[in-house]
Amino acid sequence: MNRKILGLLIIYLIFAFVLSLVNLQISNLNGIAWPFVIAGIFIWTDGLIIAPFLIGGCLWLIFKNKFALTGLFFASYWLIRSFIEVEYALLAQFSLTKRPWEASWQGMSFVQQNGIMNMYVIWQLVFTGIFIFSLLLFVRFLKEYLRIKTE
Repeated sequence: MNRKILGLLIIYLIFAFVLSLVNLQISNLNGIAWPFVIAGIFIWTDGLIIAPFLIGGCLWLIFKNKFALTGLFFASYWLIRSFIEVEYALLAQFSLTKRPWEASWQGMSFVQQNGIMNMYVIWQLVFTGIFIFSLLLFVRFLKEYLRIKTE
């Protein structure tokens, strides 16, 4: 079961990487990569970096074939990824530079009613929640891995 899911994830990530290369060719690296947000690929530039890393991680996990290691890997990935996003939103909140995807927020009705600062705060809260959830999963899978290791 673990191998089938990881195999499907590899296909999904290869697709993300190929589409990132296509967007590199048409100079659309800052466009939002909606189909791949669930994998932590928010813009096409992320796909060029994150997709090969996750593909390598999935191949390693297929080779190891341990459920606890799979959980540890993805919990660690989302711990780091969510921390980066919280820090980015915090820094961007007080920056004078607006990135292209942040400029596209200006047209959203929520942003027009509540202001751009609220968008950053909501972004920080969402990723703080993901960070806490990932931390709990990390501890759970670490306990499982250590339990298996000692048996």
